[in-house]
Parts: sequence; C-alpha cells; structure tokens
Amino acid sequence: MFGLDEDRPSPEPIKSDAIRWIIETAVADGNSVLALVPWALALVAHMRDGLTPQGRDLVTRHHPDLDYFEEVGTPHCLAHGGYIQDGFSVSFPVPDSANPLRPASTGNPGAPSGRGA
Repeated sequence: MFGLDEDRPSPEPIKSDAIRWIIETAVADGNSVLALVPWALALVAHMRDGLTPQGRDLVTRHHPDLDYFEEVGTPHCLAHGGYIQDGFSVSFPVPDSANPLRPASTGNPGAPSGRGA
C-alpha cells in the first residue's frame, strides 16, 4: 500500500489524514517512503522521488488548507519540499538550483552530498 518492501519503514505512525492521503497518492504514482524521521516540529515521511506538478495540483484541490513548503539544500541536507500538519509531514526531494550537480534524490534523505562539510 505504501510502496514498501522489507527495507522500507511503515508510515503507520503518520496520524494526519491529509498527510497520509498525500503519501498514498504519491505511492499510487510509483513513489515510495524512504524513511520516517522525527524532527522537532513533526514526524517526517521522506519520499524517494519528487512531487510532480500534477501531484501538487491534486493536493491543492483535495487539501486547499495545506501550504506547500520548499527548503533549499545545504551541505548537510538535500533540497526538499512538502507539507506539514498537526505534527506530521511529508517531504519530497527537489532539484537544488544552488548546486545543480547534486541529485534530487539519493535514496538516503539527509545523506552527505560528497562535498566537504
């Protein structure tokens, strides 16, 4: 259901209906959850692939109350965007325009980019 195999985490702990819907919709399009990571503001489901423009439009239509966020990449964190609600979040990799040599998805959110830190 969530694009999982035995090496992928279960997104069962995500209790926001809207965030779970976004994850389920992305998985139905062939994406998968790479990791569930606790953050100071939310439990974050990191997705393998970016959110398509069509996917973002679909989220906007079904959940107009959610705002899309986007963060630029740093030497320690890949550029990403997504949604957050009630202590739960979903994060999609985005191309890092500040560093076009950095891939949008490495299969390991937060992994070092190979540059000196």
